[in-house]
Amino acid sequence: MSNRILWILIILWFIWTGYLYYNFSYIPTKKAKEIRIELEKQKKDEAKVIKRIELVKQKQINVTKTKQEKIKELREDIKHYKTFKLENNKKAYFTENNWKLDLYYDNKKIWVFDLVYSKYLLVELILGDNNDLFIEIWNKKYYYNNKLNKISKIDLNIDVLYVKEWNANDIIFVTKKWSFIYNIYNNTLNYFSFFNDFVYFKEGYIWIIKSNDSVRIKNLWLWNINKTLIYYYNPDLKEKKVLYFSELSIDKIYIKNNRLYIETTDNNLYILENI
Repeated sequence: MSNRILWILIILWFIWTGYLYYNFSYIPTKKAKEIRIELEKQKKDEAKVIKRIELVKQKQINVTKTKQEKIKELREDIKHYKTFKLENNKKAYFTENNWKLDLYYDNKKIWVFDLVYSKYLLVELILGDNNDLFIEIWNKKYYYNNKLNKISKIDLNIDVLYVKEWNANDIIFVTKKWSFIYNIYNNTLNYFSFFNDFVYFKEGYIWIIKSNDSVRIKNLWLWNINKTLIYYYNPDLKEKKVLYFSELSIDKIYIKNNRLYIETTDNNLYILENI
């Protein structure tokens, strides 16, 4: 009888020991191994993504001109009141006519303005696909829709660095501190203090955070960053991540022909590939 009880106790001890081992050693070890494998897989996937996303240099924007080309351009400039060379290999120029200024774009007269000193004139191409224009005459701003051949006055009193397309009704004004979305038709303005410049691409926002922008870097819980960040945010999935670290001093980011273009302060043009 005593032997039977002893064997029962031994069997129960083995069962209890096996239970403890399974629950407190085998399973945690297995889970830890699975987690480690998953983390290693994620790191490899992230490494693939980081390796795949790259800035591909396109060209230097300001190409050195020959002496003959410079002389020809100078003659063209003298012929007009003021000329602006645009990024689409076209130009806009003003001619003086009876104390008025006629504005031509691609050799087509588009509008007549009051006469002002040439230093108070500005014509820039709005970055995007439509070849629209941003115009400043003294302290007045205008938007020219190339497709509709229509000029709209912009009631806005801010210093603009450059202008980009957004959608059919809105354009983006980029300033030194913030970006503004301006509705052309109802004259409303929304500003984004969280980033200087941004685009909406591939179902998310992509923006540039400069290396000296310590406030925005800390807002993203990042520290000790000495490179320019190309950052992605998907508002629907609440997904945030750094797409790319760059040594470049990036000046502009915009979309053209469904591709993401980046310009640097030293006038180089890049495409951000494989997002």
